[in-house]
Amino acid sequence: MHQEPAKHSIAQANAATGAAAQAIANDAHYGAPHDDLAPADQAPRRRFAMRTPMWLNISISFGLPFFACIIALGLMSLNSQRDFQQRQLDEFANVITRQLAATLTEPVFADALLEVKVLIGQVPLTRNVIGVAAVDHRGQALASAGHFPPLENIEVGENKQLLSPAHFYPEMGRSHASLDLNRYRDTVLYSAPAIFRDVVGGHAMVVIDREAMNAQFEQMRIAIIFATAVMTLFLVGVVVWGSRRVVSPMRSIVDAAKRIQHGDRTLILERRDDELGQLISAINDMTRGLSEKSQIERALGKFLAHDVAAKILQEIDTVDLRGENVEATVLFADIVGFTSMSERMS
Repeated sequence: MHQEPAKHSIAQANAATGAAAQAIANDAHYGAPHDDLAPADQAPRRRFAMRTPMWLNISISFGLPFFACIIALGLMSLNSQRDFQQRQLDEFANVITRQLAATLTEPVFADALLEVKVLIGQVPLTRNVIGVAAVDHRGQALASAGHFPPLENIEVGENKQLLSPAHFYPEMGRSHASLDLNRYRDTVLYSAPAIFRDVVGGHAMVVIDREAMNAQFEQMRIAIIFATAVMTLFLVGVVVWGSRRVVSPMRSIVDAAKRIQHGDRTLILERRDDELGQLISAINDMTRGLSEKSQIERALGKFLAHDVAAKILQEIDTVDLRGENVEATVLFADIVGFTSMSERMS
């Protein structure tokens, strides 16, 4: 039997595994190994419940403000158009009423009742202008044409009055005419004084039916609603398409992470020049590092004992690449079966 010191044995082992240990130390932050050399006390993985897709969150985040703006814009357009039409109608009715009052000034002051009736009868009645009348300074009717409410139901001399079917009901009852009450639901009475030298001799009054204006406004309202719906659908398509386009590279990243979790080291082939491209590049670098780490682990398993390789992996952060002086004894014997016997010895 021979005994000799072997102080350089551990130094040789460290030299053999030095490069491997350094590579593992560089890549240790990428994750735990996936083979039988991995430490047993790995942290349990968290399981997440199903959540709303990111593309849907992006679509909602960007879409809702746009939808609110479109709806607000549509409502503002409707209100603006309604006010504009009302101002146009008021201006039109006031012009007609004042012109009629100016025409009636002379016959009213001259008590030319026949001429007043002729002038009132010559006023053309249309869908908008449904009635005209002339009254004297005492509020007595001089002449009327078309559909005009009784004077006792209105305020003579007031510039503008909103009328209803109740204002026309007595007149309709006396004539026994089969008239549609709906046409009187939105009528307005305009009045203008016939003045001569600051003396009011009477009033000219015109009844305007806003049904035609309301019908036109209804058509415009439908058109605006249709345009708003088309814009909304178009915006929905653009937002969904854009959000999916943004999220698509992230799906590739998620799929790559799942493949890495199951041991697949396939790289992401997509290339981009933005922040997602930088993230993809980092994922690919991590995948390469994990692949190299797995190769190193397999190499350690081939050249070192299983417990030694596992200890190196567990203590990778504190591995010491410097040589170590130890005293060891090497026993040589030519006894038959000595190897198996020595393995059973403690």
